[in-house]
Amino acid sequence: MNEFKDHIIFKPVKNGVIAVISGALISSFRISLPKMPAGKLLKIIPNIMSDTLSTKENECHFALLDSYDNGEYLVALCDRDLMQNVKDLARAQDLTLKGIWPDYMMMPVPVSGTNIMRENNVITGRNSDGTGFSISADLFPALNLCQCHDIEGHERIDPPGSGLATGAYNPRLPVMNYIKYLKTASLLALSVFALWFITISLDTHKNEQQRRTYQDAQLALFKEKYPEVRRIVDVEAQLKARAGNHQTLSGQSALTLIDKVFGIIFQTKGINLETFRYDVQNNRKSLFLTVASTDFASAEQLKANFQQAGITVLDKGGRQDGTIVYNDFDLSVMQ
Repeated sequence: MNEFKDHIIFKPVKNGVIAVISGALISSFRISLPKMPAGKLLKIIPNIMSDTLSTKENECHFALLDSYDNGEYLVALCDRDLMQNVKDLARAQDLTLKGIWPDYMMMPVPVSGTNIMRENNVITGRNSDGTGFSISADLFPALNLCQCHDIEGHERIDPPGSGLATGAYNPRLPVMNYIKYLKTASLLALSVFALWFITISLDTHKNEQQRRTYQDAQLALFKEKYPEVRRIVDVEAQLKARAGNHQTLSGQSALTLIDKVFGIIFQTKGINLETFRYDVQNNRKSLFLTVASTDFASAEQLKANFQQAGITVLDKGGRQDGTIVYNDFDLSVMQ
């Protein structure tokens, strides 16, 4: 992994870094190519340039660095191992790689000739056709360049785009960052779903208990007042129908009272309904209840809630059995 480490520098840019690589490791060419999408061009470039390659095509990475109006392109190529080293180094340092460039691409393109910069014993150059190089100062004369412009001290530029960071080396967040964020988001979503499911299940169970309790209350009330009826299909409808023929009990008022009482019970914290009985005497409709709670304060709160709803409450006393407190109430509404 450290084979090319000394030739790679990470330069900070907005939202990440770009990798600047010694131009000695990256070759560049300006060639004519057919008018095609970049993706297709990258597939045919290895064949077009096969005669100029000193290594096997499958060991090279190609990239289009620039394009020109005359149909020519600036093509760069390097060893795939170099690109993998850049990617691995960035990941190891948790860096977001935004681009990969040879160092000579950080220099301006001259109108003619070659711009050069010297650093230690290395000369970096940028030619007027956009290509460039990095070479030992001892070997530089062998290039036999006619027109050189020494731009020593010139500020290096950050080229636009991602350079050689294409294909498998595209700019992206470090892979482990994706996994970390995905794992966190998945755990959060799972927790929210579990909480939602538990809440819905509890509400459903509570609502079903209330429905069954109210249904049982209706059925018991009907059987108590009309024991001669053998077949009960729709308690509420049958109770209302019979109430029209019997003045001793108003079915509608009875159901209204029971519905109101049960609603208050279910809304009062810490109260459970144990038994109930409905009766009518001298135009007074009464509902006798026994409720269970963990303390007398809950029973007092229930009594207050009944009175606030306009229901007359007669406290028939309370008793305690272990940790459970039982209270009896006589609830009524005058006709």
